[in-house]
Amino acid sequence: MRNTRIGRFTRGYFCTTIVFHFLAFFFGAQIFSFDTFLFALLLTTTTFLPFKHLLF
Repeated sequence: MRNTRIGRFTRGYFCTTIVFHFLAFFFGAQIFSFDTFLFALLLTTTTFLPFKHLLF
């Protein structure tokens, strides 16, 4: 990705969001049932798929 202001913001935003979701999944799976964990994982996967070209 080009090292522009938008590029840095997008990369930082997605990295922060992925880390936040991972922590939410990790603690959420222990607090709630595993079905909730799978649903949240599926939801985030479908959310990030359209933006895959921005990450990799």
